[in-house]
Amino acid sequence: MLLARKFGRTDPTDFVRQAERHGLADLLRNPQTLTLLARAVGEIWPDGRRKTYELACQQLVRELNPERRAATRANAPTADAQLDAAGFLCAVQLLAGIVGFALDDDVADDQHVLWRRLSASPAMPLLDALASSLFQRDEREQQRIPVHRSIAEFLGARHLAALIDSEGLPLGRVVALIAGEDGGIVPDLRGLAAWLTVHCHGARAELVERDPLGVVLYGDVRDFPTNDKRRVLAALRSEAEGYANFRFQDWTAAPFGALATPDMVPVFVELLASPSRAEADIALLDCALDALRYGPPLTELAAPDELTSLYARLDAVTRDASYLPHIRRAAVDVQLRDPARRAAPLVALAKDVFAGKVVDDEDRMLGQLLQELYPEHIPPPEVFDYLRPQKQPHLLASYHGFWGHGLSEATPDDALPTLLDRLSREDRKPVEALDEFQIARMAGDVLARALEVHGDATDNAQLYDWLGAGLDEHEHPRLDGEHQTRVASWLAARPERYKAILREGATRYIGRKDDRFCLHEIANRLYGAEPPTDIVPWYLDQAASETHDELARHFFEEAALQLVRRGGKGWLTSDALDLLDTWIATHSQFQEQLRPFIECDLEKDCRRNQAAKKREREKDRKQRKEGWRGHFREHLEAIRAGSAHPQVLHELAQVYLRKFLDIEGETPRERLADFLGGDEELIEAAYAGFRRSLDRADLPSVTEIVDLEARGRMHFIRQPCLAGIEELYASDPGAVLHLDDEVLRKLLAFRFTWVAEKESDWFTALVKTRPALVAEVLVAYALPLLRKGDEHLHGIWELAYDDTHAEVARVALPDLLKSFPLRAKNKLLANALDPLLKGALRRLDRPEACDHHRRAARSRQHGRGTARPLACLRLDRRTA
Repeated sequence: MLLARKFGRTDPTDFVRQAERHGLADLLRNPQTLTLLARAVGEIWPDGRRKTYELACQQLVRELNPERRAATRANAPTADAQLDAAGFLCAVQLLAGIVGFALDDDVADDQHVLWRRLSASPAMPLLDALASSLFQRDEREQQRIPVHRSIAEFLGARHLAALIDSEGLPLGRVVALIAGEDGGIVPDLRGLAAWLTVHCHGARAELVERDPLGVVLYGDVRDFPTNDKRRVLAALRSEAEGYANFRFQDWTAAPFGALATPDMVPVFVELLASPSRAEADIALLDCALDALRYGPPLTELAAPDELTSLYARLDAVTRDASYLPHIRRAAVDVQLRDPARRAAPLVALAKDVFAGKVVDDEDRMLGQLLQELYPEHIPPPEVFDYLRPQKQPHLLASYHGFWGHGLSEATPDDALPTLLDRLSREDRKPVEALDEFQIARMAGDVLARALEVHGDATDNAQLYDWLGAGLDEHEHPRLDGEHQTRVASWLAARPERYKAILREGATRYIGRKDDRFCLHEIANRLYGAEPPTDIVPWYLDQAASETHDELARHFFEEAALQLVRRGGKGWLTSDALDLLDTWIATHSQFQEQLRPFIECDLEKDCRRNQAAKKREREKDRKQRKEGWRGHFREHLEAIRAGSAHPQVLHELAQVYLRKFLDIEGETPRERLADFLGGDEELIEAAYAGFRRSLDRADLPSVTEIVDLEARGRMHFIRQPCLAGIEELYASDPGAVLHLDDEVLRKLLAFRFTWVAEKESDWFTALVKTRPALVAEVLVAYALPLLRKGDEHLHGIWELAYDDTHAEVARVALPDLLKSFPLRAKNKLLANALDPLLKGALRRLDRPEACDHHRRAARSRQHGRGTARPLACLRLDRRTA
């Protein structure tokens, strides 16, 4: 928001992502440090962390107030002097293990040392440094702490390097302070040591040997000479010889990108070509692949001949089953960085994997390729060529996720008919290779989206076919609740299309062996949509005009069945009988068709047939659920700990949140019991896992959550977290309100990006007690989507019409209106701008509301969309 408005950044999401990559994300939470960072890096982020930190520190040490700068110009210390003083203070803070510094005796304690007691040169401007933005102030402005730990590590290491290089401080004394008894670096000082290798060439060799992983993760090796980078790789290999999984405590991969410089390409090619499969060599190759994945684009990194060799080696690793699967997939990830250049060989790889020419025992590589190559390089008409039964049916990995979620999410609107035509074919064997839940999700999303985008433009025959995509082999609906509701709502809003589907189906089923019951199953393609109000007269008109006897009987029977359902008693009411008797008086050929309804024979036959099919479905359903229960049993401990793969927890949370149509139960526990076969241990593990999902260290940031939403995707951990917060609030409402703000931000972002059937109690509580926090996340969620043109945003309507959200509205509306796209389509104006402007009238002070309305009126694109709110404003003025 601030980035876009104040600095004109067209892609603030990328700015946030870059800040996170450079380890500076915490600076974004404070408007002042965010401003300084944005000014420091300009439009283009510098190459490497070192340059970024240098620019950030230079901005942070500057006096922002021009009047104060003018008043102190004569005796103010230089920026370099202040940075050196700040480096001294940061080195003391880190090495002593204190929090910060006190400016007065009254506030000094064991964690805040009085600045005057520090053994610094009298010429060192300590107070000026403490007064700069490099340090944060407490509420009384009597204590100071570094603005960010990574800034303190950078400056502290710079100061120590100067002492070592220029003033004779023995390196051994510094190492003695930062090293532990085992010779490694003390965990809290790994960042300081990493930056010391950057600032002090003389310390580099020893510190790299002691903690090569810390040097990569917390410093910046980009500008190291080639020999020093080779030394880092050699030290990493030594670590791997001691323990191959030496990265287990921090698998962060992006910092390895600093190793990827042109001079290192021959080294990477050598590692890729190595015949060794020793654990240490494979661990080192893993590091090299991370470097190639997160470094500069390979076209910038390597000369043309080197690039050819590099890609050849990557392809060889990918296809070589003697490598561990995750190494081969990492080699694929590197190639997928440039899918346009590598499209042909990657598509060829996908075909070979599918054909079994390339080993992929868990289908992970095939899923990985499909997720990245579809739809640009594997187009929608060809995607089902890659569909087959999973080799491990209960493994919830990328291949499973692609067919269940990725395919529909990645399909552009214009390709939806292609997918639906394939999904609705009578020959469904390839599609039936998927499990029931995958088919339900994929078919439901594709069908609902296609109807909303293309439904009104398609003819009745094609529409009828499309609606078959959501039926199982028994012609029974299998969509989940959300998608079935969307399809039914679309049909209910179009009564003529509803009738056209009935007519189309009746015509198609004539001549089939079991036509009598098939005709009654046509209604399954309507997915429970509310019938038109005139459906009974319509059925009777169809019966009267139909020349085909079987069809005529069918239409009459459907009219009678509708009357039975409307009566609500299981038989024809006296009013219904009067209606039919009057009609039959002029259509006597239907007298015999009325008799079964009076005697109930037809209903019995229908029920008998339906019961047989239901038993068959229940048998299939029971077998599927037994398979799922066995699968979840394999992950029991990880589920209980909340550490299971997010997709495993996601499937359980979907049941908890009632997102599967064929799972029975009114409460979450009843649904989980039905899904898991009453396995109480597994049910309790699921509840524990939901709650512990909130504590996971790998929860995506608000920016990542919104970015996924903008791309029509989601993180699998979203639903488990939402289930977890529901359970936590139900058991201890106070615990939710005292969660860390960063966790609450992520939960709110999850909540805004999820289609909820009803308001959650925990969300309502935050709206009432933490409106500013809710508003902050609402703005962070809404603005990127508004700029993208999304017209249906959660949380917008409430700003105008729900008094519970009044405080949220007062905080959020100014930013939402100021940053609303000036060029917007009419639907966006009606569905988003209209409630925002009405909210401004109701929630904001008169002058501020007027400002926002005048801004809207000045935009030529707003046209009629703002006329009504502006008229309301004028009326409000007259009546005030």
